[in-house]
Amino acid sequence: MNKGRAAETADGAASRRSLGDYNAGVNELPARLQRRVWACIVFTLVSVFVLLRLVFWPGPQDAGPFHREHLESVVQRIRGFGVPAGQSRHFRLDRLDDPRSLRDRRPEDPLGSGLGEGDVDARRQPDGSLVVVIQTRDHGHAGRYGFAYTEVPQNGTAVDNGWFLLDLPGYWIVRPPMRVDRHWWRVTSPG
Repeated sequence: MNKGRAAETADGAASRRSLGDYNAGVNELPARLQRRVWACIVFTLVSVFVLLRLVFWPGPQDAGPFHREHLESVVQRIRGFGVPAGQSRHFRLDRLDDPRSLRDRRPEDPLGSGLGEGDVDARRQPDGSLVVVIQTRDHGHAGRYGFAYTEVPQNGTAVDNGWFLLDLPGYWIVRPPMRVDRHWWRVTSPG
């Protein structure tokens, strides 16, 4: 009986030692295996971070870079399409970087929150001046962003907290620092 008890005590001590001294057990792993374990941990953490960022972060909260040449070409093409005074017309840019892709909106074009990137709305004011809004980003409920062209410069109407409303097709707001030049504005519309 004493021999069995002694063996039992020795086994118990061995198991307590291996569980209690976890760091010693890890340090006993070969260096090569340790590097692989750490590489797997780092890879997993980075992958989870990238996945979460792609899913939950909509992207830059602004209109993007102001490419004058492309945007002014869009306005010129709209002039060529013709918009009668006092009326609006809805267009679509299939590619934001290609003004030649401008066309009339079709009934089958997607509508809805997050699907407005490339939408272009134009309106001729009663005095004949042209107003154009080119939507460059649509993050759904996180907001819509774009550029507005006004043939007759506008200063806007104060709305709230430093924000101004311009006389544009749709609901777009601006702040004075968002003015690009005399005719162009960076615009945003809350989601």
